[in-house]
Formats: sequence, C-alpha cells, structure tokens
Amino acid sequence: MIFSRDELIRVYFALQRALRAGDRWMTVNQGPVFKKLNNFLTYASRSMAEKFAADNNNLLHTYQVMPVRPFVKLTGAMLIAPNIPLVIDTSHYLLIHNQYVMNTKNLEYLQENLKYLGFGDGLNEKLESAVKAMSPEFTLRHQIPHYNNVADYQLSFRKSDSSEMYFLNKMEASVQSDIKIHHGNHNGVDSKELEERMKIYASPRDPSNAQVAADGK
Repeated sequence: MIFSRDELIRVYFALQRALRAGDRWMTVNQGPVFKKLNNFLTYASRSMAEKFAADNNNLLHTYQVMPVRPFVKLTGAMLIAPNIPLVIDTSHYLLIHNQYVMNTKNLEYLQENLKYLGFGDGLNEKLESAVKAMSPEFTLRHQIPHYNNVADYQLSFRKSDSSEMYFLNKMEASVQSDIKIHHGNHNGVDSKELEERMKIYASPRDPSNAQVAADGK
C-alpha cells in the first residue's frame, strides 16, 4: 500500500484509537493507489469485517480483511525511522497479510502439539480464539475422564517477546477423585461415627450442630 507520509501518520493514529476502542480487524479498500484514511474501516471481530467485505466487494471496490495490530506495529516502526520519505510504500517493508499467515501457521503448530500431548482436537476452537485475540498470554482449561476420576488440565500459553509466535509455557494437571473409606472399629474407635463427628466440626451451619460440636457430644 502506498501513502503520503502525512496520510500514513493520520491512519496510524486513527488505528491506534480503534485498537483502544476494542476494534481488532479492518477492511482496506484496495482500489485507490494512494491510500487515505477513509479507505480503512475497523471492526470488533473478524466475522464483521469479512461480512462487510463480502457485501461490498464489486467491480469498483475490493476490500481486504486484515488484523489491525500488526499494521499498527509496522507503521509505528516506519514512522520513528530516520529520514522518512514523503511517499511510503509499505510493501517495501513487509507484506502485511503475511503476518496473519504466520499466526495461522503458529496456530496449526500449537494444535499439533496439543494433539501430540493427547488432547486431540478438543481445544482447537478455544485455542484459535485465544490466538486471534493476540493477548500476551492466556490459559486454557480442560477436563478429561480418567478411569473413575476426572483429570483437570491448565495449559498456559505465552507470546514470544521477539515475535508474534505463541508457545506452550506451562502445563498443570490434577486429578479429582472420591476417597472411599472402609469403615470399621479400629482400637475401639468407630470410623463411621468419627467421620460424622468430623463433618459436624467442619461445617456447623445448623445451630444445633454447633452446640453438639461445642459440647463434644
């Protein structure tokens, strides 16, 4: 895309405001050779941007759907560079669409990792949504039946400090299980009676229970 320097500055600050307002996606009118601010429209979700493009693409207008943040990062880097030219062609710096392709490859890599770890494709949708949100880090929770128990997993992902790539940073697992106690009389202590008394001590919600707990009866 080609901009005058002043117009690119206007676009940059407008897209910064859009990001702060929660817009993460944009459509760009590909028709004009020199892009202007009114060629950019922003949206809260990718689906909204794609719907606008599908509804408005015709012989006169072609709209490309793009994520806002990578473009803002690129233009910000260009604008702080020394000796900014009066006319800027962003394709000389980076093909913006490749940023989204890279994230897609990263997503596929993460999904393959989860499959290798035994999670199948059960987390694919949640993972895709989290990667598209482009948060610095996020955690996915998942439960898997394990014999008569349930295994709880917390998978923590983090974005690299040097790129837009995510990686699995930490995985925590725990197992929920019901402990079965075989009651009986052990050294004169009835374990069933002891369990009932412990319930009273642990949760004296009923005033009568509280009195029993206090009296030890």
